[in-house]
Amino acid sequence: MPPQDDQWFDEGVCALGDRWVLRVLHEARGGVARFNDFTDRLGVSRNVLAARLVHLVGWGLLTKREYQRDGLRCRYEYRLTARGEAALAVLDEIRRWSTAERPTFQGSDRQLTIIGLSRET
Repeated sequence: MPPQDDQWFDEGVCALGDRWVLRVLHEARGGVARFNDFTDRLGVSRNVLAARLVHLVGWGLLTKREYQRDGLRCRYEYRLTARGEAALAVLDEIRRWSTAERPTFQGSDRQLTIIGLSRET
């Protein structure tokens, strides 16, 4: 059997497979655009946010635009691109999946029992 081309999967996980990446995209969809607004809304450290914004701009999911207010130094705002909007479909599916009827969990950290299924961890 020939090997499968999993490059699409690896690229998708690389682009979207981080908690903060998805959270930034979610906030951007809601209209958050400025660095300080992202930090306030997400509670993320400034260095983590800065790295994720560079990542999202690099993948073409956000654009970075300069703005200046009241003679202060130039700052940047971040807006979703069409590619970023399309990526939000993944986030929507994650939301649908995670809010669907959930199994009842019982047990400790060492054993997880899901009604009718048992698996040692």
